[in-house]
Amino acid sequence: MPTPEYNWPLIAGVLIAVGLYWAYCIYWSVVGYKQARTLSGWGISGRTLPAWLFMLSASVTSFSAWTYMGHPGTVYAAGIAYAYAGLYAITIPFTGALFIKRQWMLGRRYGFITPPEQYRTIFDSYFLGALIIVVSFLYSCFYVAVQLIGSGLLFTVVTGGFFPFFVGSVALALIMLIYVGAGGLRTIAWVDVVQYFLTFGGITLIGASVLYGFGGWAPFMEKVSTTHTYYTHSHGWILWNWNWVTNVEGLGPKPQWTGMMMLTYMLALAGIQASPAFTMWAYSMRHTRLLAWQITLGIGTVVTATLVLWSVVQGMGAQVLAHQDPATFSNAALVEFIRAAGAAGAGSDGVVPRLMLEYMPLWLIPLAAIGLLAAAQSTAGPYISSFAAIATRNIVGETMLYRAKRLEPAAAHGGGSGHNPGNPEPRVEALRISDVFPERWQVHWSRIFCAILLLASLYVAFAQHDLMVMLGGLAVSYGFQLYPALIVICYNFRGWPIRWTPQGITAGLMVGIVVVTATYFWPAYRYTLSIHSAGWGIIFNLLTIWLVSSITTPSQKFSEWMNELDRFYRKHDPGFYEPKARKWHSFLWFYIPFWWIMFVGPGIEFGNYLDGVFFGMPGLWAWLILGGLTGAFLLWSMCWPAEMATAPRYTPHPRDAAAKQTIDYMRS
Repeated sequence: MPTPEYNWPLIAGVLIAVGLYWAYCIYWSVVGYKQARTLSGWGISGRTLPAWLFMLSASVTSFSAWTYMGHPGTVYAAGIAYAYAGLYAITIPFTGALFIKRQWMLGRRYGFITPPEQYRTIFDSYFLGALIIVVSFLYSCFYVAVQLIGSGLLFTVVTGGFFPFFVGSVALALIMLIYVGAGGLRTIAWVDVVQYFLTFGGITLIGASVLYGFGGWAPFMEKVSTTHTYYTHSHGWILWNWNWVTNVEGLGPKPQWTGMMMLTYMLALAGIQASPAFTMWAYSMRHTRLLAWQITLGIGTVVTATLVLWSVVQGMGAQVLAHQDPATFSNAALVEFIRAAGAAGAGSDGVVPRLMLEYMPLWLIPLAAIGLLAAAQSTAGPYISSFAAIATRNIVGETMLYRAKRLEPAAAHGGGSGHNPGNPEPRVEALRISDVFPERWQVHWSRIFCAILLLASLYVAFAQHDLMVMLGGLAVSYGFQLYPALIVICYNFRGWPIRWTPQGITAGLMVGIVVVTATYFWPAYRYTLSIHSAGWGIIFNLLTIWLVSSITTPSQKFSEWMNELDRFYRKHDPGFYEPKARKWHSFLWFYIPFWWIMFVGPGIEFGNYLDGVFFGMPGLWAWLILGGLTGAFLLWSMCWPAEMATAPRYTPHPRDAAAKQTIDYMRS
């Protein structure tokens, strides 16, 4: 068998770049290890994460190997109709603007360390807390698998098979285990500072290299205009079919990224910052003074510009080359390109590595490859650490606490009979998890759960061969099912003509998880009516909430919590209730659904009528850019005038008397 011919200068450059980058990660793991002495210090950085550090790290966490490699590849496969997924740079921080500040306030005031504590306590439902653990595992397992797939695939094909797919994926898993396990969220945040610039700088470098290779903007646009209309025009507003794949004349069976599919797909992506991992990010902040800047600038401006321009240049450039040079860029050629390197995957997965090798100078390829590695690590790290902390505290810790309560019921339950969270009667100090499960052992167990999650994700990475964007879409769909619960927690519907009970929220979440799973893994009915799994999940989720809430009564403790939270928000976040902010709330009631429908929903059809009016680009692309500009205005409106992400006027602190009374009542 002949020895393969390797590009040794390229391999050496990649090895040096990876070595330097991972040495930086190991350095911060050592620093973080010295400070991660408690689960709070390991899982939420002791609530001391500087605002500027959160701004960069939380921004890059929202975007992954899926963004770096899967997104341009799917633009190549499905055209500009799919490129509207790049507006998740608006829909992801949209969720952050809604929920992050108020979850930070709750964590700061009531001492929550993990999301199950928040949901279970406020809704007075242990079963809901258990469901949050399930959501955290499903979300983290599939999403981390996407990062392992992207990393293994890129390094395999870029080095011509020198790094086998298995080695690339396992190496990333091991380095993640070392630096996430050692330092927890603090280490992840410091590593993410560099990853922010590597990720979005890498996407820009690849896109600019492709555009330069085509000879500039005008020649590129001229060639894009010659491609099949499937790639340059909308796919309709809905597909009346049991499946979202249909025959396209001249191309055969192709998926239809209709307006309805894109709308519901973007709902799934909005679930990223509704996930348990981002609740823990919210707990970790020292203050929220830069949160609005993180949402509008760190993501809404920088990332939107990167994705609606350079990612589309990559995808459409590869599609143009598929017609000019089918021996290199056709789908069959890309599949063979991946197989020749010893990996497996769809042709679209080979687009970015192929473009790097064709259009980038040799010395820049290792830097772009590290950008993909940074994108993968920045996303995987927080999901690994959040699940590990949740499993440790809410499975192992609470099991030990339950056994201790059975042995010492008097100490466990305390005295008194008060029921008002704002003013409970005095009671004996309740038995806590740290009393039966020492903090140092909680940190050790968290590291064990890091390994368990990575092993599960490796299994998914090797067993699941779907497109990265589809597998990622499944993961984030689970996070979106938490939207109803978060709306109740953060805005609690007081005075609204609707009534959601804890039983309804719990049942709705459970049904949503089942429906998301069924509509993804049932091939014959996958994305029926071109509605994504997240869309079907939330439809059945809300129907179940309405049905169950109509026949159940909330507990007294839940009603007390709603009263307590209403008083708490009005006291500590009064700007949200002032007349000026309320005027903007009225405007947003109109503008939010308008933007979602017009720019990530059926309204994208209007883009078909703008061909050639904006720098010669397809009208659908021009409408996409307009969506990015109007979306940035949407985020600005929510964050500052509507006071959804500005710092609260008064900082809640767990040491004040009312908070201590409420915390004691909660723990009882």
